Parts: sequence; structure tokens; C-alpha cells
Amino acid sequence: MKYFLIMLVVMSGDLYAKTNSNCQLVLNNEVCANITFKNLINRKTDAEFEIFFTDSNGETIALDKLPQIKLWMIMKGGHGHGSDEVKIKKNGEKFHVSNVWFLMLGKWQIKISGEYKGKRFAGEPDICIRKDSTKTAFGACK
Repeated sequence: MKYFLIMLVVMSGDLYAKTNSNCQLVLNNEVCANITFKNLINRKTDAEFEIFFTDSNGETIALDKLPQIKLWMIMKGGHGHGSDEVKIKKNGEKFHVSNVWFLMLGKWQIKISGEYKGKRFAGEPDICIRKDSTKTAFGACK
């Protein structure tokens, strides 16, 4: 419970650049994503999370199929690389995402895409992985 509360504080302080009052991440005009990590995010444990999707009014929506989620690290030289393939399980209107390994410190993206009402959507929120897990947060590393 202690770690969950810390993550809520960490996540609420530095949310994505693209936000509105009804969602955490705007993916297009109709779809928002909301992510809740189960534990502190660090390099040594699975940073599993739950994700669910809402419309622009904040109402939970059902996607046409499973979303696609991929971790991607942005390196200083401009190139990047991924991590292990994540595992996604549907849990009601939410999706449980596991095998989430941020293998190095620095700037990562969670690449999210899917389909709702036959239309594709996508987004790439940044997450800064710090040595001190309590300072890991959404947004670019500063």
C-alpha cells in the first residue's frame, strides 16, 4: 500500500504533456489511456501495470481488440531500442500488462496503439527511469 501511494504522488506530479481533465493521456480525439502501476518502477523488477481506455468524456470504452504496447528507450545519440515483449491480459474493461522491464536508467516511452470503433489510435508517453525509484515519473528526464 505504501508503494502504491508513493506512485500516485509521483504520477500526479508530472503527467504527460498531452492531457485534459478527463484522462491521463490523449491518444486521439476519441480515446484516452489511463495507467496505474502496481509497484514502484525500477530496473530490477517487473513494472507491471493496468491500463484502461476512456472516451473524451471520461467514460470507459471497450476496444475492438487487445491494445498493442511496447517499451522503447530513447538513447542520447538519437537511436533507440526496445525491451522484452510485454504480456497483455484482458481483465474486464482493463488490461493487465506484465513483463514490463525498463532495463536501463533514462528516457523510455510506452508505445500504445489500438483500435476503437474501427479507427486506429496511438500514443507514446515518456517515462523517466531514475536510480531512486521514488523519483521515476512520467515525462521527459530533466
